[in-house]
Amino acid sequence: MSTLKTRKRLSYFNLGLFFLMGGIEYAVVLPTLWLYIQDRFDSPEYMLGIIMSAYSLAAMISSPLLGRWADKSRNPRIIIILCGIVQVGGNFMYFIGLSQWFLLASRLVVGFGAGGGSVIMGEIGRVTTEQERTGIIALLIAIRQCGLLLGPGLNVFLRLTDFHIGPFLVDKFSSPGVFMAAIWALQSLLMVFLYKDLHKIQAESIAEEKRTKKTDTIQNYSSIDNMDSVERDLLHTVNESDQRYMEIHSKTLPQKEPTLSRADNSRLTPVLGETSSSTENLNSQELHELSWRFLYTEYVREEVVVLMAVQFNSYFNQVGFETMITPLSQKFLHWGELENSIMYCCAAAEVIAVFMLVRYLSKRLQDRTMILIGLSTLVLACGWLLYAVPNSDPDKPSTNLPMFIVGLVLDMFALPFLAVCSISLFSKVTKKEHQGLSQGLRRIVVGCGMILGPLWTGSALSWPYIMLGVMLGLLVMSLVMLLLSYGRLDRKEESPVVQSVQADPVYTESNENQPLLS
Repeated sequence: MSTLKTRKRLSYFNLGLFFLMGGIEYAVVLPTLWLYIQDRFDSPEYMLGIIMSAYSLAAMISSPLLGRWADKSRNPRIIIILCGIVQVGGNFMYFIGLSQWFLLASRLVVGFGAGGGSVIMGEIGRVTTEQERTGIIALLIAIRQCGLLLGPGLNVFLRLTDFHIGPFLVDKFSSPGVFMAAIWALQSLLMVFLYKDLHKIQAESIAEEKRTKKTDTIQNYSSIDNMDSVERDLLHTVNESDQRYMEIHSKTLPQKEPTLSRADNSRLTPVLGETSSSTENLNSQELHELSWRFLYTEYVREEVVVLMAVQFNSYFNQVGFETMITPLSQKFLHWGELENSIMYCCAAAEVIAVFMLVRYLSKRLQDRTMILIGLSTLVLACGWLLYAVPNSDPDKPSTNLPMFIVGLVLDMFALPFLAVCSISLFSKVTKKEHQGLSQGLRRIVVGCGMILGPLWTGSALSWPYIMLGVMLGLLVMSLVMLLLSYGRLDRKEESPVVQSVQADPVYTESNENQPLLS
């Protein structure tokens, strides 16, 4: 059992490392991307937006495909290793940097490898309980934020590089590519030797518990054989009394069959190793046959649509806010690169602290409650900026600073609640057998928000009332949808159903010795 616990910890360590690499890459590559394409290739400004959007576009396409592959193969380890190898190739292409279009292709390749995140989230959704899932997701995303915090510090050293690897120059522009290729290669090696699929570890743990119980039962029988005649007669008398008591009460108490709704029944997953052949055949048929009717009945449901809308609008506003904060700080606060770097580090530190708060609250509050907290805070932040930005005077940076700090703190406080709890609750309202596909479809919605958000804020930056007004309107719409569907997002409704099935006499092991026909 201790060996299984060690394997489980090492597996979670490798999954956390995958998210850490993603955060580091974002913080290492993007700050120098504009200077890279401008200095080397004299690229126009719109090329920066195209290259940045290429990553999200590729991740949108690859996430559902890789997730579906993981659902069918039940072998996410191979998929995650392949994603790591793809990341190595994409970053090496970024290092070579033959042209601006070659850099665009490199970000497309890296974005395809980023689809492994959906495979990981799908595996987490399959093997964790609903009570522990939110905390684990919060920890993984917090690790990614740690990568965002480490990235600027690594850039301090990478900007000093100036040497050649063969015909290729390693300088402050290309060094992020070769650096990320090296650490992604290391991460892939660790996945090969130290990672084992979580569902296989879970199956081995259940089998180990069964063997332990069987050993204890054999020891109990051997202890009965060693009893003297008086002790055996006393034990036999007690067993007969217990049997008469159960017969009397089984006749007097009404037998109540548990009733399962279609939605609840579809989400009850049998314990590993105890599924019947008919259940396995049904699940296998569902996994290999996806129809438009299944997609409609599974994903076009009120609670699913609401969570998708919340995630789209949250990321639309969050990435849009990240896009507009740098030009606004330059205009109203007269900040340069150093001040912006300090601001991003402080924001990352706040986000990590709030992620830890979410992990703590996940054991005490429901996901829907924490989503409501995050969405309400984000509405408040956007409303505050709608007032602060148009009324700021570029000639009074000291007066503008407190107003911007309030908006920034509120926005960063809301992000972890929405990022973690929406993912966790989405995994709970969709089937476990299709978690990879579900997380891939969720990633498409998030990717659309991450692409459209910067495009909107970048084009409407000169009209702050329109820019922030549309963002606030989308958030208010999501808040109204969440409040109207709040009752449908209560996951406590499933607990009595599961308990009633487990407590029903038909399923207890004590009835195995009773005759089938009385």
